[in-house]
Amino acid sequence: MDQLRSWLTAILVGVAAVAYLSLSAKHKRRATLGQRLDDETPAEVKEVWKPDERITHRSRQPFEILYSGSTDGSNGDADVDIIAVHGLGSDVDWSWTWKGGDKPVNWLQDIDMLPAKVPSSRIIAYNYESR
Repeated sequence: MDQLRSWLTAILVGVAAVAYLSLSAKHKRRATLGQRLDDETPAEVKEVWKPDERITHRSRQPFEILYSGSTDGSNGDADVDIIAVHGLGSDVDWSWTWKGGDKPVNWLQDIDMLPAKVPSSRIIAYNYESR
């Protein structure tokens, strides 16, 4: 029984080491890729999104109400709460933003997007450091 436990522990440690090394290498590649993409970013996107602003996102509150379901700004009228959680390696602002036109559109916040489909909702973005 002790040999089996030792064998399983060794396998578990090996899998954890491989996962760590793989994620570490992926993170390094993403950091380099992100620097290259910043150089190729169109001018209209650079105008709205400046790399220095990324640091300020870390100091933001974890929950931010983007749409309250009412025109007067009160939060008590919502029938449903929608909480948007961005994925790993992404950003709370750019995960929910369409970047194809003249001006980026946050589809969680823009009145013609999700708020138009679910007008009686409170839309909340969850912000966390994912890089």
